[in-house]
Amino acid sequence: MKKNQIVPGIFLVFFIISIILAKTSYIFANEGGSSQQASYSVEVSQVDARPSFPDVLCDLIFIRPAGVVVLGIGLGATVVATPFALPTGTMSQVSQALIIDPFDYTFVRPLGDWQDGLGD
Repeated sequence: MKKNQIVPGIFLVFFIISIILAKTSYIFANEGGSSQQASYSVEVSQVDARPSFPDVLCDLIFIRPAGVVVLGIGLGATVVATPFALPTGTMSQVSQALIIDPFDYTFVRPLGDWQDGLGD
């Protein structure tokens, strides 16, 4: 197997492990010792004004790809932060800041909508 074939495989394994860690972080992050699983919700607000063509184009060409890159960095940072966050019980905050907020900003936010305040 050539070296250029191994790199995508390693990235795929890293990505899958990161997703599994992100999805299971709420199970292990019982804040306050409760047995209740933490959850989050995304509110989609109805906006009367349609975004302009330049807003949609800029969002599609520049902001969404940058969001994917930031999400990848957040996944990697979550893997690094996991050994420190689990003992302190802050895994849900780490997952929220490094994975969920960038994911929502990239994939949930309406195209061309710059007013959405995610992460509140």
